[in-house]
Amino acid sequence: MYKQLPRAKGFTLVELLVVIAIIAVIIGILMPSLASARAQSKFVACAANLRTIGHLLHAYAAENLDRIPRGPSFNSVNDPLFTPFVPYFVFGQDIATSQIWTTQYEAAVCPCPAGVDCHCCPDNVCPDGTYPAEYMGLGLLTKKPGKIGNEFLFCPDDGSLNLTEEGPRIGDPNQMAFGSYLYRQMDIMPLQIMSEGKLDNLQACDFTRRHISDIIPETTYRLDVHALALDSNSLGTAETEHLNHNGLRVNVLYKDGSVRAFDNEKQVTADGEPPWPPWASIPADAFLVLPDDILAALDRIFVAADYSYVNAEPWYAPVPPVP
Repeated sequence: MYKQLPRAKGFTLVELLVVIAIIAVIIGILMPSLASARAQSKFVACAANLRTIGHLLHAYAAENLDRIPRGPSFNSVNDPLFTPFVPYFVFGQDIATSQIWTTQYEAAVCPCPAGVDCHCCPDNVCPDGTYPAEYMGLGLLTKKPGKIGNEFLFCPDDGSLNLTEEGPRIGDPNQMAFGSYLYRQMDIMPLQIMSEGKLDNLQACDFTRRHISDIIPETTYRLDVHALALDSNSLGTAETEHLNHNGLRVNVLYKDGSVRAFDNEKQVTADGEPPWPPWASIPADAFLVLPDDILAALDRIFVAADYSYVNAEPWYAPVPPVP
């Protein structure tokens, strides 16, 4: 007679299903934590990028008579892209921007009266009457084409203007390139220092706000200029939509080189108050009427960022008037 071999031990189907169910439950518990940890690591890396930008801004100023990078150096009245913004452009340096590289543009007709030494028209006009493609804004910190060497200009949690898409456009004379950070340039600064833009002499932004009631007099606000750059967020549609960190949190770079983190929305409010809207985002309705709404939104963002340096609550910052 043949001796019956012992039956090999193993998992039954029920036991396997139980193990799989337990693993699925553990994954379900860990996934939100892992996603949160991943988002936090990107947020920290974003802050490191802004610190790098802060160091390079100070180095740039040290090599350029204390002036911060700004530009582009054109006033393109004839270009339809910029026509709505005239007369707000002063070489394009007094509007906050995330653009780091500009393509070639048609030269503008100087809007100033004849015989006035206005310095509106730079000397770099090409013989064919165009302004050359050039680095601008934060792009002036490196002046390097392509992705390599420009990684710090892009937030690792950028939803659209990421390094893979925008990096190859840097240096291409036929394309514009945008980074992840909104750079102040000379936005909402005193007009008397517009032509200087010295890092150690950015002074304060002054504006007068009328109250909705004629009974309450006008209020003059004065805020020292502190904020230089922050996460760029836009709530528009299609090409005008752009979010860093899903628009929930914001890193802000100040002129002393420090970087601070803020929530972009304020959900916890006093009894009876609705949640506060995102203070560091360009609202969707700002794109319906150009250019005043966008310019006003940019002013509000940097006034709130200046206010946050001292008060730590950007939502309570005074609102500047529409330009």
